[in-house]
Amino acid sequence: MVQLVAAFQRLRTGDGEAGVTSVEYAMVLGVAATIVGVLVLIMKSKAVLDALTDLVLKALR
Repeated sequence: MVQLVAAFQRLRTGDGEAGVTSVEYAMVLGVAATIVGVLVLIMKSKAVLDALTDLVLKALR
């Protein structure tokens, strides 16, 4: 318990930017997950699937 109180006091008396890096990482991960979700939706569409299949078949000929 004493260690927890000491850690909390260090955060309160810090430079005001404690934890900023963690928040930045969380934001980047959230944006990356959103982008991946959008790409998955795009890749599942029939038009994209047909275009990619056509491209692969042409490359294999």
